[in-house]
Amino acid sequence: MISLPGYQADILLHNGCPFVEIGLPEIGCKATAKIVRVSFTQVVLRIFEVDGKRCSLEYRAVFRPAEFDPEEHLCSRFTVGSVVSCVVISYGDCGVIVSM
Repeated sequence: MISLPGYQADILLHNGCPFVEIGLPEIGCKATAKIVRVSFTQVVLRIFEVDGKRCSLEYRAVFRPAEFDPEEHLCSRFTVGSVVSCVVISYGDCGVIVSM
């Protein structure tokens, strides 16, 4: 670990080189996330805690219901800014895919 001046500006070293590979949370991990945006069909979240540990990087996540119901909109179930718990179920182009 190299300590640099500034808040959380330390660099993690692996075999003497900076560790730059950023892994995603493992599938099946329980996460805590804040809702950033809600549409009729999906919820966009920002994961800030995985398995009870605070993340140094926040992950973008998406929740889409498995069964689409045209009578029920996600806007009525979720509100922007609320904190929810979720489970990582997959990865995709849009980020981590979660289940709530």
